[in-house]
Amino acid sequence: MIRTPYLGVFQTGDRPVRTQDRKGGVAADAGLLYSQLLLLYCPDNGKVALARIVSDPELVNNDAMQSTGYPEPTSDYLCVQLSWLADQDCIAHLSAGWIDQHVQNMGKIRGEPIAVNWEELMKVVG
Repeated sequence: MIRTPYLGVFQTGDRPVRTQDRKGGVAADAGLLYSQLLLLYCPDNGKVALARIVSDPELVNNDAMQSTGYPEPTSDYLCVQLSWLADQDCIAHLSAGWIDQHVQNMGKIRGEPIAVNWEELMKVVG
């Protein structure tokens, strides 16, 4: 699961993730960057979306991030290409606010990607 402001993500199909040198960042070989599915959520606008990762992660430096229009990049990022699942019905009952609270209860920082299997997510959602 990754918290995202949905800024640019729906338009480009890219998702940047902080590199491991930043708090909440991940290494380029982190398993979650190779996950089959990615659940994105934004408590600010209440949106939740499910996407498939369709590329290996690519390191994009700060200058390149700025040139894409990404808002206030502060370091290098790992980017993956996404393909949005056409059928989002399986997550229609998920609340972005609830997911955000669950992530915070796990002791994670906002925006930190975490790996959760589907069964675990459904148990917590109940």
